[in-house]
Parts: sequence; C-alpha cells; structure tokens
Amino acid sequence: MILSVFLFSIQLLVAGDADSLKLLLGKAEKDSTKLRLLNQLSGKYYNINVDSSILYAGKAFELAKRIGDYGGMGDACSNLGDALFYKGKVEEAISEQKKAIEYYKKAKDEKGVLDAYISMGQAWMERGKYPEAIE
Repeated sequence: MILSVFLFSIQLLVAGDADSLKLLLGKAEKDSTKLRLLNQLSGKYYNINVDSSILYAGKAFELAKRIGDYGGMGDACSNLGDALFYKGKVEEAISEQKKAIEYYKKAKDEKGVLDAYISMGQAWMERGKYPEAIE
C-alpha cells in the first residue's frame, strides 16, 4: 500500500513537471528554447504516456533538423529510442540509439554518446544479447 501511494505521488510530480514544461513551451519564442523543452517533455512523458513521448520526440527532431542542431537531433533520437524501449519495440529502440550516437558525434557531445550507448546496451541486454550489450 505504501509503495502504491509513493509511486502515485511520483507520477503526480512528473505529470506536474510536464504541465509546467508545456506552459513554458507555449511561451517560448526562440527555436532553441522550444527544442530543449520538446526534448524535456519527451523525456518526462515516457513515464506517463509513451505515445506522447514519441510525439514530442518527433516534434523535437523536426525542429532540430530545421535549425541544424545535431545535439537536439541526438536528444530527440535518444528520447525516441527510450520511449520505443518502454513500448517493447527493442529493435527499433536500438536503431534510434544508433542514430542518436551519430548525431551526438557530429555535435561533439561525448556525454550524449555515452548515454546513448548505455541505453543501447540496456536494450541489447533486454534481448538477451549480452556480448552486444557489453560491446
């Protein structure tokens, strides 16, 4: 019972954060700010609603592509990969993380590359492909 209340409380906090981010998105004027908020929303939503996470990742990717932001494209692909993983689409998740790695490399974002490799490793592990996960 206590665990259920705790998990529900966390979900309310995450939902509240998402609502705040949506308000900020509506007020944002700069494309770079909108991109950051879309990627943050995508990251928040895979805990609440995976389909919304996928939607925000798609919007973020399109905006990042339009403004030529490789780091933003990497974040969008990585978020999409995470959402697909939670949706049980492991192979697609791995594919998105590979794309994210390429965009992060173009952006010279070492942390992004590392995070995408970690997510990809978790997906390989879920598939029971341990040598690939270690690699």
